[in-house]
Formats: sequence, structure tokens, C-alpha cells
Amino acid sequence: MSKKLLLILVFVFNLGYGQTNTWTGTTSTAWETDSNWSLGGAPLATHDVVIPNVANQPVISTVATCATLILDNALAAGNTLTINSPGSLTVTGAIVISAPTLDTGHSIIDIGTGILSAGSINMANGINDTRHCSLHIGTGTVTTTGSVTMSGSALRNDVTFSGAGTLNIGTTMSGGALIAGTGLVNYDSFFAQNVGNYVYYNLGLSGGGTKNMGVGKIINNELSIASGVVVDLGFFSHTAAKLSLDGISAATGSWGGAGSGAANIDNVYFVSGSGILNVGAGKLNGLGISQGTLFPVFETG
Repeated sequence: MSKKLLLILVFVFNLGYGQTNTWTGTTSTAWETDSNWSLGGAPLATHDVVIPNVANQPVISTVATCATLILDNALAAGNTLTINSPGSLTVTGAIVISAPTLDTGHSIIDIGTGILSAGSINMANGINDTRHCSLHIGTGTVTTTGSVTMSGSALRNDVTFSGAGTLNIGTTMSGGALIAGTGLVNYDSFFAQNVGNYVYYNLGLSGGGTKNMGVGKIINNELSIASGVVVDLGFFSHTAAKLSLDGISAATGSWGGAGSGAANIDNVYFVSGSGILNVGAGKLNGLGISQGTLFPVFETG
């Protein structure tokens, strides 16, 4: 192979690879419009995307992709990336939601009716409680093969459901707050996972492996456990309004593995131990929970 041909091949291989493509919003809010981007074209799967705060904030309503994404929010009150049906965005690497640098600022990825897939989602911790980073989910779906990490407190970072959307998590979720609405949070790895310390509306445990519940969890509506999953309730008492095992509704009452003393012993879906799952014991009025801090207020009617 000649050196000239080799140089041409190297050039073609590297064309677009590892380049940063910055949103300018010069023409409109449409992600797919080439003139809205610093490289003169909508992002490729190899592009690292940066979205600064400009007047025209991006809206995805088609199929989009990139390697990594940073939602930046320097010296501005708010910056939002919106994904609406039939739009979808696939980010093969990490998404970083940067904290606003001005007070009362918001950095938001809003999955209204669209679809977002990412390697991981990381929210930065603002320097005070008026600077927020959020992931909003309406009726759309978010899937991460890795973690959802909220570096700040419940006043600075949150995942908020405004509809019956879905968040699929490949490892775990930590920090910040979950405003559960009527959404589903599904831990779907085929390997062991730790369930984040939040109050859930619908909680799904799927894929496979052992799902470690940790401290007492409250599920306002349904806990669904798929075939192939084993739940470790630890030493704690957990509460769910409803329980389904491999899609089949389970009886109300207490559930657990051998040694739990529960009324319903099931060694297929529950690890042996003293932990208890109480099904149909009541409903939590609250919609949110701060990581590691539970505030149960039950209604029994």
C-alpha cells in the first residue's frame, strides 16, 4: 500500500471522529437543521455535542445520535434540550447536565413524548439551592446502560415524571430527588443491581440477577418482578400497593423468602432472610423523595 493511499484512508477514517459539534441555533430550534451547528451539519454518531445556552434551544423530533453530550448553562437563566415523538436521541457515551452559573437557573433535558438512550446521565451540583439540574420525563422513555448520578441534593438535582413515562436503569440511580408522578423506574440489568433509595410509583425489577433493595422502600403503586430476578429485601420492611410476579398479580399480605416469617414465602423471587415486603398496606401521599431520606405519609382509605 502506498503512503499516499494510506494517508487518504487515515483521513477518511478520522473524518468526523472525536470532533466537537456545538449547537448555535442560528436558524431555528430544529436539531436536524445543518445551519444550527458549528460544523455545518447535524451531529454524527462520532461527534461530541455541546449545547450552550442560546436563544434557540434545541428540539429533537427526528432520529438523532452522537457520542457524548454536554448541556451547558453558563451565564444564563435556563437551558433545555427537548425530545418529542417521533424524535429519539442515542448517546453512546455520557450525558452531562451542567449546573447553571447564575442563581434561579435551570438546566433541563425534557423527554416529553420522545426517546432517549445513553451510556450514563450525570447531573452537576450547583453552588447553591437556586441552581437546578433536571431530567424531565412525560410519557416518553429514557434508557441508560450505566447509571443516573445526581451529584447534588434534592433541591439541586431531580428526575421528575409528569406522566406515565419510563426510566430504564442499567446500574443504579443515586443522589438528588425522584418526583415519581405516575412513572415507572425499571432496573433492567442482567446482573446484580442496587435499587436507589427513593419513593417510587411503579418500580420494575427485570433482566436478571439479584436486585438489592437496601433500606425500606415505598412503592405507591406496583412492584413488578420479572422471571429470572431474585430480590434481596435485606433486613428491612418494604411497602407496595400491588405486586406482580412475572406479570401475574400476587396476593396482598406480607411476602419474603425463607426465614422472613412472611405470610407468603417465595424462594424463587426472594432471597432467604428477615426482610419483608408488605403488599396492599396503604398508599403514600407524597410524590417525591430525597436520596437516603424517606418521608412516609400513608392514606389507608
